[in-house]
Amino acid sequence: MFVLGAFLVGYYLGTKSEEGDLNEVVDSLRTIAASDEVRELAAGAFGMATDLVRSLAADGRAGEVVERVAGRGLRAV
Repeated sequence: MFVLGAFLVGYYLGTKSEEGDLNEVVDSLRTIAASDEVRELAAGAFGMATDLVRSLAADGRAGEVVERVAGRGLRAV
C-alpha cells in the first residue's frame, strides 16, 4: 500500500495537479479497488492471517510471536 501511495504522490506532483489526469488516476484506482479480483485477494489474505493466528494460539505460540515482532518493530511485518 505504501508503494501505491508513493506512486500517487509522485504522479500528482509530476502532473502539477492537472485535474483531468488526476481524476483519471482516481477513477482507475476506484475501479481496481471495487473489482472482484481485489476483493477476493483481500478476503484470501484475511483468511490466511486468521488461520495463522488461530494456529499460533492453538500451539500456545501466539505470545512468543507477538514478542518477537514487537521487538523488531514494524520492519518485521
